[in-house]
Amino acid sequence: MIVSSDAPLALDGDVPAAFATLAVHFHLDPLGHEDAGRLERAGEIVRAWIGAELRWSWLTFADEITPFRPVDFEYMSTYCEDLEVPQAADPESQIVTSNLIKLGREDYGVMLKGGRTKVDASPWSFAFWAEIPEVDEGTVLRPLGVVSLTVPTSVPLADFAARVHELAGVLRFRWATAGLGYSTWNVQDWEASSNALYAHARRFPGFDVGYYHRNLEAFLDRIRTVNWLTYLGPRLTDALRRSGRSLSSSRLVGVAAAGAGGVVLRAGDRPEPGDVNRLSFPRSYVEADAMVRPIRASDPAGIAFLGPWDEAGIAAWLTRFEKRVA
Repeated sequence: MIVSSDAPLALDGDVPAAFATLAVHFHLDPLGHEDAGRLERAGEIVRAWIGAELRWSWLTFADEITPFRPVDFEYMSTYCEDLEVPQAADPESQIVTSNLIKLGREDYGVMLKGGRTKVDASPWSFAFWAEIPEVDEGTVLRPLGVVSLTVPTSVPLADFAARVHELAGVLRFRWATAGLGYSTWNVQDWEASSNALYAHARRFPGFDVGYYHRNLEAFLDRIRTVNWLTYLGPRLTDALRRSGRSLSSSRLVGVAAAGAGGVVLRAGDRPEPGDVNRLSFPRSYVEADAMVRPIRASDPAGIAFLGPWDEAGIAAWLTRFEKRVA
């Protein structure tokens, strides 16, 4: 049974701080000019899907949260149109110059949501987030990015899967997951939502915590988790095949082509929360996790989750599907 998104998972006072949702996270290949059109098309798909439910926009380069405008999606695609840095006289000066330009392009976010007021969390949300890794002597920045969205668990699953697959056909992604997850809005005290996610995710293994801020380098060549749908782009698909792992469908996990040279693993007929208290780890998720084990993160070094998580807790969550007890 899928947990309902009708009631908040956590409150900050009387303000909704977190919801259990269906969540989609596309971790993208390093961004370049060629991605501007792809992100524009992705924005159109998302707008047609959930645009009618969005009410508020939080742009990292703006002073305050404002009423949502459909044009706000364009701040995602235009990010890729200005990635050059001025040519410097020598390699050392180039790195200094690039780091100065990086300061104005780092931690770039376009966050959109529903909700009654601008401070409420909502099960309807969208985010584009970009971070820039350490610069080199080149004159073009190569940011890492995520496209993420959440919807209530009550939406039709067939439509949810079809929309996610449509996005996979547009974006250049390293990997992606879609299934049970969370929606938060950290304008309020972030501890209210973080503590709720910590407690909930440790009990229900089928939920992806979805933490990607400050984790994009750590999750570039290793995936955070499997979910109901797990997408691997061509780079990780090739890495998995080189490791000797089979990418063939089984009774529990379906494997199909996705995007350009990638695959999608479908773990069962529908998302499953599982329940640690009942020793229930969805068998299809356990099998999907085993299939991608060589590229699934297990070492917590360099990974940050909000709230009470420590390294041991993060490691236990990353490897939770290695426990075949149900």
